[in-house]
Amino acid sequence: MKTTAVPALLAAWLAAGGVMAGIAPPIHALAPSTVPAGEAEVRAGLDYSYHEWGMFQSSDTGRELVRLPDLTLTLGMSDKVELVFNFPWLWLKQGDGSYAGGPGDLKIAGIYNLTKETDTLPAFALVIATKLPDAHYKKGFGTDQTDFWAGGACSKTFDNLRVLANASLGILEDPTGDEPNQDDVLVYDIGVIYSMSGSIDIGCGLDGIANSRMGNDRMFTRGGIAFRTQIGTFDLSVGTGLNHESGDLHIAAGFSTALGAWNK
Repeated sequence: MKTTAVPALLAAWLAAGGVMAGIAPPIHALAPSTVPAGEAEVRAGLDYSYHEWGMFQSSDTGRELVRLPDLTLTLGMSDKVELVFNFPWLWLKQGDGSYAGGPGDLKIAGIYNLTKETDTLPAFALVIATKLPDAHYKKGFGTDQTDFWAGGACSKTFDNLRVLANASLGILEDPTGDEPNQDDVLVYDIGVIYSMSGSIDIGCGLDGIANSRMGNDRMFTRGGIAFRTQIGTFDLSVGTGLNHESGDLHIAAGFSTALGAWNK
């Protein structure tokens, strides 16, 4: 929404003390609701993955990757539009014991809310996103290429249960060849969040990348908990990969809060 796409970009995915509009912890899928116009929200967290292959990587190098800090800023541009920025600092340990640290990729997503949720219909939003080539390819941080995604996000609430679904078509630029090449993929995120009380949510989901021609298929399952307080929301999730390239263990934790007005 996540060296995957926008938690993935990317995500993942309301006001102070609540769940962020762009991202819905603890599963981090993008939500079609947007923050109020002129207001901002921020999430600071960490993300750990064990043995997840890098994109376009042809073999398992025993990578351990930590994103710390993993920062997400959400800006309400209007009643229907928000921008989401995500930037991590990466700490990488290879299977040979070598370490490296450096910047990850800046990811930017624009979300346009088409419909509000009604008694019978879900909320729906269009999502357009890009990844800028900030992460160093030879160090194993990323692909050093610009990628694009376009798709949608929807959600529907049934009493205390909220169902979210994201799907996007992605264009991933291949850094391995001498000639320009790209991998056209489907990026998806499906999850449910159950509100146990006014302050505690639990959730689980399935996310990944499909239809890759270049070995970039990924599939993850995650579960977690989010605890809302008067100052913001704490979230924790644990997951595992469902194919070899997706790795064995994924842990994410963070704190999100509203920053208030930025453009009023």
